[in-house]
Amino acid sequence: MFNLRGLSLFCLMFIASHAIAQNKVTIYKWVDEKGQVHFSQQPSQPDAKAIDIRLPPNAKKEREVAAKQAPQEQPTKQRVSDEDCSFLIDMYEGAKRNYVLATTESRKKDALKYVKRYEAGIAQFGCQKRETSQ
Repeated sequence: MFNLRGLSLFCLMFIASHAIAQNKVTIYKWVDEKGQVHFSQQPSQPDAKAIDIRLPPNAKKEREVAAKQAPQEQPTKQRVSDEDCSFLIDMYEGAKRNYVLATTESRKKDALKYVKRYEAGIAQFGCQKRETSQ
């Protein structure tokens, strides 16, 4: 069966991996009439909001050097924009939904991997998770 959420997550991860190679990517975000948040590489809706995601030029190399020099120290939190934090938190919440909705252990395992990855990013960049209403 075709899994649209899995495909969406795969496409978004592909876009993000391309962003790492280019150090910048523009993602478009919009909310449909049902309240569902969507992301794409093209502005497919007139009210789509452009989000530029930028990485420091040598972020990976800097982390490797810092880890070799002081492996016992905690990495310092990098500053990112509120939009980048919001995007990261949206991705985290989407990964959590995918975990809850996963129908097989394999899909749960994959979704949990992304939940942990986004949690690490949120912690690294010092983003504040949204309060959830019950």
